[in-house]
Amino acid sequence: MKEKIYLALPLATGALGFLGRWAELRLGFDGATGLATGHIVSTLLPLYLAAAAVLYLAAAWRRGGGKEGLSAGFETPQGVLPVLLAGVLLTLAGGGLMMARALQGDVVDLLLGALSAVSGCAMFAAVWQWRRETAPGNLLLAPVLQYVVWLLLTYKDYADYPVTARFYTEVLALAALALAAYQAGAFAFGQGSRRMFAFSAAMAVTLGCTALADGVSLPLRLLYGGAVLQVCGLWLCQRLGAAPAAPEDPADGETAEDGGAEQA
Repeated sequence: MKEKIYLALPLATGALGFLGRWAELRLGFDGATGLATGHIVSTLLPLYLAAAAVLYLAAAWRRGGGKEGLSAGFETPQGVLPVLLAGVLLTLAGGGLMMARALQGDVVDLLLGALSAVSGCAMFAAVWQWRRETAPGNLLLAPVLQYVVWLLLTYKDYADYPVTARFYTEVLALAALALAAYQAGAFAFGQGSRRMFAFSAAMAVTLGCTALADGVSLPLRLLYGGAVLQVCGLWLCQRLGAAPAAPEDPADGETAEDGGAEQA
């Protein structure tokens, strides 16, 4: 229940970020040249996102910073399967539309669509194994590759664009999504940190919702939505307390008793 309450904060912050970005795109840029007009909303939105980052960092600092495994940091996703699967389906749909659009000869769309489809399939397999209490292992790293390549391709598209304010939300959102996916995958190798995951996941949700306001295509909006839902599902799986202790093997107890009897 606490995680659901905590998740409401990044979602609400992201909703306000979406409205702020929507207003900035309509008030903060000249319609003819595309240059920034210096509207106050273009100043307030970055300050708002920076304040949210400070708040999330302060909240995450109260969590453990030690290295933990998947079972110690997360519970099995039995109760949040609809959220995770909805994110997977949106990712697959977005990847499929990207590959369909690539039939016109766009290699970038083909690459991103193929990586998104692979990432969606890998997450589906990871969730399936995880719910059966089998470690998903390398499968959790597939979204990391998707987001990193997506980030590089997005930055490449805007490399010659003179106005950073036009695309900074997309770059920040993809960087946060990549970090959150990396932190989640680290738990599968016993290197996860609750503190870092809580911070990066909250930023990923807020920035992902904010970036939805940008003038991106339907496939990209599906990919953003799928990524945010996957992070929300992982967020809800976080374990607040310590991991339950493994049950003691009865055979070990019998062996110890037998050994004590022999010594007597």
